[in-house]
Amino acid sequence: MRRTGKYVLLGVAAMLSVLGVTGVTAYFLDADEINNRLTVGYNDVEITEEFPDPNPTPGGEVKKIVKFSNTGDVPCYVRAKLVFSSGEAEEISVMDLNRADWIEEDDGYYYYKKVLPVGGRTESLLTAVKIAEDAEIEELVDWDLYVYVETVQSAGYDTPQDAFAHLEK
Repeated sequence: MRRTGKYVLLGVAAMLSVLGVTGVTAYFLDADEINNRLTVGYNDVEITEEFPDPNPTPGGEVKKIVKFSNTGDVPCYVRAKLVFSSGEAEEISVMDLNRADWIEEDDGYYYYKKVLPVGGRTESLLTAVKIAEDAEIEELVDWDLYVYVETVQSAGYDTPQDAFAHLEK
């Protein structure tokens, strides 16, 4: 009977080992699958300018209305920079800016104060460029005013400055 007891004990030990290995293997092989569909928001903006054929004269004004439209699929913040093509043009010009809806920061950008919704359009950033009365005619020939614009998704930020500052980190 001693032999039978050993075999029974050996059989029980083998069974427990198989059950233990099976349980541990099942624990490590058990998996749940969750499919998360992530999409990326697309923010894009279109510059709209009303700029008739200019004929600048000393003391005159050149009409230039600049607005931005959100053509992307997420609300966004907008900032823009206005750059003259030459220092001489900048010296003889004063831009007529909309300071009620736009704020100029130390980085040289003008920030639109509101979130620009999908399909929305900003208020005018610029309405005209006024020419100094003492400007020379030669200074009025061949100069441009470039409009550069950037956007960032507005989700998660309270101000446009915060949103753009986060990108620059």
